[in-house]
Amino acid sequence: MQEKFQQKDGKGGVIKATGASMGAINGADGGDGTVTINEVDSVLNYPTKQLTMHVNDTYQIDESKVSYTKLNDMQTDEITVGNLKYEIVDQTIVNVDENGLITANNIGIAKVKITDETNGYTTYIVVNVLKEIAKSSVKQGDEFTIALKENGTVWSFGANANGELGNGKELDSNEPVQVLIAEGIELDEIIRIDARKNSSIALNKNGEVYIWGAFSKSELTAEEGKNKTVEKKNYAEKVQGLENIIAVSTNGDNFFAVNQAGDAFIWGSGYNEITKIEANRKFVDVDGELLLGEDGRVYNKNDIEKPLLFLNSILEMSNGEDHNLFVTLRGNAYGMGRGEEGQLGDTKNKTSKYSSLVIGESGILENILEVSAGSQSSMVLDFDGKVYVFGDNTNHKLGIDTVKAGFAVELTKLQDKDGIEIDLKNMENVEISKNHAAISDEEGFVYTIRTKLKRATWNKR
Repeated sequence: MQEKFQQKDGKGGVIKATGASMGAINGADGGDGTVTINEVDSVLNYPTKQLTMHVNDTYQIDESKVSYTKLNDMQTDEITVGNLKYEIVDQTIVNVDENGLITANNIGIAKVKITDETNGYTTYIVVNVLKEIAKSSVKQGDEFTIALKENGTVWSFGANANGELGNGKELDSNEPVQVLIAEGIELDEIIRIDARKNSSIALNKNGEVYIWGAFSKSELTAEEGKNKTVEKKNYAEKVQGLENIIAVSTNGDNFFAVNQAGDAFIWGSGYNEITKIEANRKFVDVDGELLLGEDGRVYNKNDIEKPLLFLNSILEMSNGEDHNLFVTLRGNAYGMGRGEEGQLGDTKNKTSKYSSLVIGESGILENILEVSAGSQSSMVLDFDGKVYVFGDNTNHKLGIDTVKAGFAVELTKLQDKDGIEIDLKNMENVEISKNHAAISDEEGFVYTIRTKLKRATWNKR
C-alpha cells in the first residue's frame, strides 16, 4: 500500500486526516473548527528498525517477528502476514537474499525493504555497515559538545565548570579533550552517546552505561522527605545496576536506558534510584522523554500507555526543549509541539499537538536519515549527506542569514571564523541545542555553528 501525503489550503478550520500514511491536511486561517479522522489502517512492522554490522557480517530477518500494528483496535480488521519479499536499493553496501539473509559488503548505509506481496504493505530496516566499533556521532549540551569517534573513544570541547567535558578537570577547552574514567584511563569501546544541559551519557559495546557532568538527584530522608540535590562528576562514571543495555539518553535532569529485553529505566531528578518504567510493551530506543516501541510507535514517559497520535513506522526521534522531530522508515520527517518560530518546518509557524510533515523549498522532504530538535530550532540530514535547517536563528546557529525559517532550508555553505568558505557535502551528523549547532562531515571534521563558525581541528576517525 503506497503512502500518499497531501497538503491543501482551505478557508476554514483544520482537517487532520491520517491513516497508514500519517499525513495531515491543514486548512488555512479562518475558523477554529477541527475535524480529526481516526487512524483506521494497519502498518507492517518489524521490531528491529536499525542494524549495525561490519563487512562480511550476516543477519537473518526473522519472518515470525514480521507482523501488523493496528492503529485503531476498534476499527481495524486483523491482517495476516502473507508472502514476504526482500529488496535493497544499493547492493554495493549490503545484499539480501530471497529468504531474508542480509550480508554486509561495504562500509555505508542502506535500506532493506520488506514487502508483504499478499496484502501490499511494506516496511524497512536501515543497515549501518561500520569500519570500526561505532557509528560516529555528535551531541551537545547547553555550552559544550561531545563526539563519538568510530574507534569508540569520546571527545569533548566547550564549557567545563560542571565537569561537562569528563576529563577530570573544570577548565573550559576550545580544543577537543578525551573523556576519561580516571586520570590517564580513557573511556573506550563506546557505541552511543547523548548530552543535554550540563550532563552526558554513554553506552559501551558490553551494554554498560557511563555518565558525567552535573545533574539533579533526588534523595529520600526520613526527616525531610525527598530532597533535590545537584551531583557533579568530572570523570565518566559507570552506572551500577544496569546491564544488557541497547539504548541510552538524557534530558538533562533525568537519564534513560533500554535493555535487550525491551524494558525502559529512568533515574535522576525525582527518582531515588534506577526505576523501571512500567509498560505493557517492549521498547527498542529512547531519546529524552520519548520511547520507541517495538510496534514502531512513540510513547512519552509521562503517558506511557498511549502512543503519540498519527505517528507510526518510526526510525528515529529527537526530543527537543519545546518540540519533537521524527523520521519514518520511509524517510519522511515530522514535527510536533511548539511551532511559532518555524521549528516544525511545516510553513505554518503554529503550535501543533499533531504531527505535521516537514516541508522544503521544493515540497515534502524525502529520504531523511537523521533529525535533531533543539530549543525552537531544528536540523535534519538526508541519505545523500544534505543538511536542512529551520526555526529560530538566534546566535546564527542555523548558519543562514534570516532571523528564522518556517520551512526546511538546505545549508550548502558556511564561513569559518577566518572568513574561509566551506562547502557542505556528504555530511554525516547533525545536532542542535539551545545555543549552538554542530555538524560533521565524511572526513571526520566537526563544525560548531554559533555567530561565527568554529571548526574543531581534529578527526573523529
